[in-house]
Amino acid sequence: MHAIKSVAAAAALVMFLVSPVHALDGPTVDRWMDAMKELNEWGDRQPEAMDDDMTSMEDPQNLDMQQLMADMARQHSEVQAILRRHGFDDTNRWAEISGRIFSAFYALQMQAQSPEMQQQMAEALREIDQSPHLDEAQKAQMRAAMKQQMAMMAEAVPDVPEGDLQAVRSREDALRALFE
Repeated sequence: MHAIKSVAAAAALVMFLVSPVHALDGPTVDRWMDAMKELNEWGDRQPEAMDDDMTSMEDPQNLDMQQLMADMARQHSEVQAILRRHGFDDTNRWAEISGRIFSAFYALQMQAQSPEMQQQMAEALREIDQSPHLDEAQKAQMRAAMKQQMAMMAEAVPDVPEGDLQAVRSREDALRALFE
């Protein structure tokens, strides 16, 4: 009987560890925004602390924003206190939620621009096809370059769970104001 309980407990633990990440919800995004407003105010009063954090970045090309945020939170007790006031007891979890909110916001921005960009690309392809100044090889080369550019743009949009998009979409204007 003891072995069965141990196996059941181990199975429950494995299921917990491999379970999918839960989608963001509205109250979490609201708490995050409230914390960010307070963090922005703190940063305005502590510019040297923020400058030190930014200059400690070794290579901006390999910037891991989530790690940077978690490290900054761990280095400043005031930041940890602000996060705790808003229900974020774990700096890594707060940084992960921050990354998910940023990704969802960016994805929504890209989705909003997508129809216009697709229309512009389609128009450019029509102009290439109708150009009397280009031979077929040049047209094919330009079409291939345009398609490559379109694929690169599609890859730039992060893959974000629908639940995250919904939670952020309903707060998009407030987030835009916060990010400005």
